[in-house]
Amino acid sequence: MLSVIEKEIAIESSQNYFSGTQGKLLFKIISNYLENTSELRDKLKDINESIFSDEYKMQTYSKIIIEYMADVAMKPKSNITYTTGQLARIFGVSITTINNWIREGRFVGVESKEKNKQSRISENTLWESSNGEQILIKEITELYEKHKVENVSKEEEQKILKDEIEFFENKYNGKYNETLLNKKDKTEEELLDESEWKYLLKRVKKC
Repeated sequence: MLSVIEKEIAIESSQNYFSGTQGKLLFKIISNYLENTSELRDKLKDINESIFSDEYKMQTYSKIIIEYMADVAMKPKSNITYTTGQLARIFGVSITTINNWIREGRFVGVESKEKNKQSRISENTLWESSNGEQILIKEITELYEKHKVENVSKEEEQKILKDEIEFFENKYNGKYNETLLNKKDKTEEELLDESEWKYLLKRVKKC
């Protein structure tokens, strides 16, 4: 939706967006938000009220912020989502804990599903830690991939896998080979569940 030319215009005009009293307020809101939720946190952490009296700094940081936001706006929308079981493995906790976090609103913007309905959470969702820091699921999964060997013991991983298999068994009232395996004309949700369920069954055998 945003073209390269429009991006360049936005960057060149960046400081204009933050002029005046309302512009300063907008700058504070956006810079605080990005500091808490994006890879700009290290660049923006030292910003304080003094920036508004320093034209050069204000211009520099305005460009950094607008350029980052424009880059994000130009990226294709991600379709990557994670089930509660996948997130349980990534975080090294139980599915119950993930569901509790959903109910507590710690996955920003994600609503709790009905019983036996599994949430699918986008990689662009923000997760709020116990100290209030907000981190993208995408960043957490990247860290997990780098350190997954150290993240969870075999026993912990097996328990997480069995917990999620039990979730599907409760949802479909039986084991995979007694339920989804033999069902025809599966819905999109059932196909997604079947793919995850089969993966879990293979994975638990390897543990």
